[in-house]
Amino acid sequence: MSGNDRRSVGELLLDSELAARDVLMDAYEVDGATMLRTWGEVVESAGDLWDSLPSPGPSPEFASPAPEDSLMAQLKAMNGHLMRSGRGQQWPGAGEPDERLLRIAENLTRASDLLTLRDSNVMSPEVRADLGAARARLVHTLYIGAHGVHVTLNRELRNMQSQRAAARVHNQFTHPELPREDLVRAVSRSRDRVAAFEQLAGSYVSRTYPHALDGEHLPPPPADRLRQALAAWDVQAHRSLSRSPSAENILLTSQTQMMIAQSGQVLLRAASQAGRIDPDLYASRLGPALDNAHAVWSSLSRSWNQLLPPQALLKADPSLVAAAKETSAAYREVAYDRTRPASAIEIADRVDLSATVQAVQQSISSSVDIAHVIGHATTQPDVTAPARRLNARAQQLHAERGESFDAPHEGWVSASDHLNNAPAALPHIVRDDLLTQADEVAATATVAMSAASSLETILPFSPAGTPRNGRFHQDRTLSPAPETGDLPPPVR
Repeated sequence: MSGNDRRSVGELLLDSELAARDVLMDAYEVDGATMLRTWGEVVESAGDLWDSLPSPGPSPEFASPAPEDSLMAQLKAMNGHLMRSGRGQQWPGAGEPDERLLRIAENLTRASDLLTLRDSNVMSPEVRADLGAARARLVHTLYIGAHGVHVTLNRELRNMQSQRAAARVHNQFTHPELPREDLVRAVSRSRDRVAAFEQLAGSYVSRTYPHALDGEHLPPPPADRLRQALAAWDVQAHRSLSRSPSAENILLTSQTQMMIAQSGQVLLRAASQAGRIDPDLYASRLGPALDNAHAVWSSLSRSWNQLLPPQALLKADPSLVAAAKETSAAYREVAYDRTRPASAIEIADRVDLSATVQAVQQSISSSVDIAHVIGHATTQPDVTAPARRLNARAQQLHAERGESFDAPHEGWVSASDHLNNAPAALPHIVRDDLLTQADEVAATATVAMSAASSLETILPFSPAGTPRNGRFHQDRTLSPAPETGDLPPPVR
């Protein structure tokens, strides 16, 4: 974990919850063996963090702490045996980790490092509330993540069983790509054991989440954190893409710029509602321009994401990763009440909106140049991606363009690269498409910059409302996952 990571324990836990939700949402697109290999690290890191949390001591709220600790010990034991039983076996075998699960494990390890390893029998109500919230968030993260792994393994098992059923009908059990029966059994056992883990974690979640978050201490954000984070991100994005252009760095940059555009919308909308900027200007020019900027950044990010495997960001520049995490945390601290956008009143109570508007305006301007830097990086020969993904994308683009674009006789990638799925240079049809998108992002960002140049702050004014103390507890639960990955109700 980078030494530049300024996130608090609470932010790291929240980031882990959101990352677990991402795992669940993408559970139908990730390899089960990759997920299972990395899941063990998540549980180990969670157990270490649980053990690092201070003991609450005697208190009405924590009259019986032993059952909680026993539950975590059970989860750690289940995970430890599952990981040991898979070592040296053909499945899940060795291989790359899942980037999102690894991110969760890193966050939890970092949170452990931030804690003072000592017990305290005398705690303020604020610390007690934070401790209960931390435990609840930690197990909730394991619950969501376990369900994502379970969904992935269940999908993989059904696919393997379907292939064997089809082979049985056609008497093709000697086909080299047919999954062996012992591998099917291995996946089935792992699925069932992860399901048991999920249900055990769910029994704790049902008792604690989300009411354990009530009273969670939310310190006011540092006055200059967002501006500093955005400035540091701008410098690091230019530096990383200039010194080490790679598909991974371009993907992370486009993803972060998409987040910046979306969060900037939230803040400027709040400034409009709070009277810090002209509401008519926002409604007529700035809001639509920001909508378009967010849309094109999203499209560019998706296009790069198609070319890379889920664990690709493990290869991104660590300094760029750290700057992206700090920018995300700084925005979320100001613009969100946990997992939902904060209201204009909440945001106005947290920060100086006039200064925040200036920071957002500067980020809109810098996004224009970052788009051009991405376009230049896309042309560099060092930018490569897995050959099979490149070939699939090139074929898709060629089918969309039809006969107006001739396919090369030697193929979009070499036969050897495709066979080994080796890193390959971008085919010209793929590079041209990415360059066109980068140019569109730059043009759209320029329009947004022009609209933002007309921002005019007015005299300080706060909308009427109840004074805020930085603690809001409604609507803090994660919004429901899509139908394909809905969580079953926890065991009660």
